[in-house]
Amino acid sequence: MSILETFGIMSKLGYHTGDNATSNNTCLESIARRLKENLNIDYDPKKHRIRCIGHIINLSLQAFLLGSSNEALVAALEAASEVTSEDLLIRFSQALTTRRRRGRRRLSRSDVDEDYLGIEGIPALRKLHGLAVWTRCSSLNSQLWDDEVGLRLGIDNETRWSSWYHVLDKLFKKKAQIVQFMHENEQILGENRLTAADWDLLQKA
Repeated sequence: MSILETFGIMSKLGYHTGDNATSNNTCLESIARRLKENLNIDYDPKKHRIRCIGHIINLSLQAFLLGSSNEALVAALEAASEVTSEDLLIRFSQALTTRRRRGRRRLSRSDVDEDYLGIEGIPALRKLHGLAVWTRCSSLNSQLWDDEVGLRLGIDNETRWSSWYHVLDKLFKKKAQIVQFMHENEQILGENRLTAADWDLLQKA
């Protein structure tokens, strides 16, 4: 509020755009009280709150790619259809965060698969995620990858909404080197090797 007062824009305050956190309601309710007390302005906190469509789309995408429960899919459908179910969206977002943190603590291939059961229906994405994790799970793996491929894939995550796009972009920039790397390291890569069909599907993604 002090910043709004400093710049003299309290009376010009319009809409607030943010994610789906309930703390945004609290913030706008507090602002509404101050506007009423200081300037006698009636400011409807619910009417002036705009939910971030990017955040909702991100939740929906993660639900379909990573969600393994009916609740996750319901959350995605409600978000996509603009039906407000804040508690469900928050629970889903928190569940994804918890699963990803658990996944970072457990780096074996079997653990990665267990945490990402929701993409079992898309084996190419599961394998790509597993490959990205493999390159990061030990200094030996990282060095081997750097020496033969030369470009880290990065990894999908919950805060960088375009992370899958960037992983795929890097993958195809180094396709020839990665195909050769997989051919030479079949045993250590295990199920994380991409087949010709996987490459075709990822190319269309």
